Amino acid sequence: MPNAGTRSKGNHFNPNPTVIVRLLRRHVDTETKKKTKAEYQKEYRERKRLQNVEEYLQKENERKRNSYVKSTELSKRDLERKRRINRENVKLYRQRKKQEKQLVKQNDVSNKRTSSRKRISRAISRANRKIHKLEKELKTSNRKVWKLKKRISRLKIVKNESKSNKNQQNKENITPLTSADDEMRYVGLEPSKYKTIRRKLQFHNVLVEEIKAVDPCFTKNIVNGKVTKKFKMKSITSQVFRYP
Repeated sequence: MPNAGTRSKGNHFNPNPTVIVRLLRRHVDTETKKKTKAEYQKEYRERKRLQNVEEYLQKENERKRNSYVKSTELSKRDLERKRRINRENVKLYRQRKKQEKQLVKQNDVSNKRTSSRKRISRAISRANRKIHKLEKELKTSNRKVWKLKKRISRLKIVKNESKSNKNQQNKENITPLTSADDEMRYVGLEPSKYKTIRRKLQFHNVLVEEIKAVDPCFTKNIVNGKVTKKFKMKSITSQVFRYP
């Protein structure tokens, strides 16, 4: 093989002309390499498709329809090849449909999330409005209750005052017999059924009134007497005789 070139003393490269010609020929051959019929056909279809899409699709459909061969007329090898291609196409079609469904589902989920958030926010605002309304109603009802309580307390005071006035008037007109009847009724006894107890209470009341009418020193002796101290009746006798 001849040398591609020689180096001189000044380190300058002197190329061999035959080698350069071969390299140029190889480069030209690679660029102007002939294409196959399938490649030419592919480029032609691509150009046609870009020029007029509808017309190209119509012609392609007609070409496919005319070039269609029934599976019964195909050889075993061609039939297997056709079935393999069909299986691959079906597989690709299913994958594409699955991806489309997933995208649709994701969009639906995102829409549902946004709609659910909006629905929740609307429900929260509605509940807050209801709470605010109920709080207002509660305040008004509490104010009304407070007013009614004040009115009831005032009425009670008036009633107690009227009762006290009536009691004072009744005390002035009370007799030993009526006081005995009141005491029996207070305990739950009917005066007409327990006449002996009624008489004893009446006697007690008469005796107390008589002692009150006597000198206060006499009531003092009764309150501080031995019998009252013995039976621990000093507090009761002092209350009855109103002795300090």
